[in-house]
Formats: sequence, C-alpha cells, structure tokens
Amino acid sequence: MKYQLLLIIGLLVTFSACDPDTPNPNKTTTVNFNLKAQIDGDPFVVGDFYDYEQGDKIQLSTLNFYISEVTLLGGSEEVQVLDIGEIDLYDNHKDLAGAMQGENMVFEKVPTGTYTGVRFGIGVAANLNQTNPGDYENGHPLSNTGNYWSWRETYIFAKFEGQLDTAGNSQVNDVFFTYHPGEDAFYRTITLTKDFTLEKKEEATIQLFLDIKKIFETENGYLDIVGSNQSHTGPDDSWIVELIMDNMVEAITISD
Repeated sequence: MKYQLLLIIGLLVTFSACDPDTPNPNKTTTVNFNLKAQIDGDPFVVGDFYDYEQGDKIQLSTLNFYISEVTLLGGSEEVQVLDIGEIDLYDNHKDLAGAMQGENMVFEKVPTGTYTGVRFGIGVAANLNQTNPGDYENGHPLSNTGNYWSWRETYIFAKFEGQLDTAGNSQVNDVFFTYHPGEDAFYRTITLTKDFTLEKKEEATIQLFLDIKKIFETENGYLDIVGSNQSHTGPDDSWIVELIMDNMVEAITISD
C-alpha cells in the first residue's frame, strides 16, 4: 500500500481533558487502518478469475484509488489522521497470503478516547485536485504524473482495469476493460459508523472490507462490460465511472 502520512493529526476542535471519553491529544496511541478486498465472501487476489454473470469470468489486473481526508469521528469532535494517500491492491492482494493480510496504513499519535466511526473520501479532495504533480516531491502520493490528466487538469481518482472471459474457461480473455474516474464531480465521501475506544499504549485496528463485485453492480445485475468496456470520464461514457464511484460507497464496509 502506497501512502504518505502528511497530516499525522489534525485537531479540528477544542478538546476537553475533563471528560475521559473525549479524544485527548495529550494521550495518544497507534491505529492501523486495514482494508481487505473480498469477492463472494472469499479473499480477492489480483489476477485470478472469478465468476461474473451469464457464465463469464472476470479478472482484475489493476485496482487502485486515492483515499482522502481520513477522519475519526467522535460525536461533535473529529480527528483527521491523513489528508491524502493511495491504496493499490496489487501491493498486498497479489496472492492469497497477502489478501488475507490486507492493505494497511499506520497512523501514529492518535488521541485516545471514544469514537463513533470514521469518514474518508475516495478520490482526491477538491482542494488537492487543484494542484498538480509538479507541486510535490518524489514519493508523495500526488507526485505521480501517471495519475494526472494535464490536459484536463485533474487527478485520476482510481483505476479499475482487467479482462472479461466470455468463454468462462479462464483461458480466453477476449474483452479488456479500463475505467478511470476523475474530476471533482466523481469524488465520493464514505461515512462508516462504529463505536470504538482508543486507549494509551494499546495499538488498535480499524478493519474495513471491500466487496469487489459490488463495484460493478447495476439495478439489473452487473455492468455490461462487453458493451461498455472503457471510460476515461468522457462526456459519452462518464455514466460508467459515476456508477462505479457510487458503488464504491456501498462496497466498503466496517467490521462489526
């Protein structure tokens, strides 16, 4: 998983030390932000074939996306732990062992206290999308020119690429697909509710799951990849990436 911890802690409100349940900036701990991709309830492996619909099989070779403004929620109080990072499933989902481990971000010096959930964006937040790779040093998540459309002046928020085997035998890959959402209108915010308490010197994990098939769901089944196999957020095909980004909001869940 590629990420840059640019904002270790953003204290968005005034904290009260009198209430033990209030996030306390004077007492901190480490939080793991872990995401595991799954398909049909099993760990998802990049490059493997999975049942799609009507006998087809789907293979994803690329699935990465920017994650913005990761914020822990505490009632009326919020703690931002990251402004921008990148999740690339190829990093830890290229084999079964990695898929079971998941993609992990580590946030240090997070205030202890009681929280009610987490909020984050999929894509590049509007203020950062006004920048370009030349504004950043090498290694920064937004320094990659391959994730930027200079002619459109926007970052590519995510990449969903792969193949569809319409013969259903995992050997004949006859339809390639590429879906690249970009532009502010396709930024999506996810809010996940869960009560949890962070205590000093006790490392914690926020466990998320990504349901791969939900990304391609439609009202009548799944996206017709054969008939709509490409979108670079153009005027005639932006409905495809809009569908996918809307689905991402539903596809990511938090453990009970």
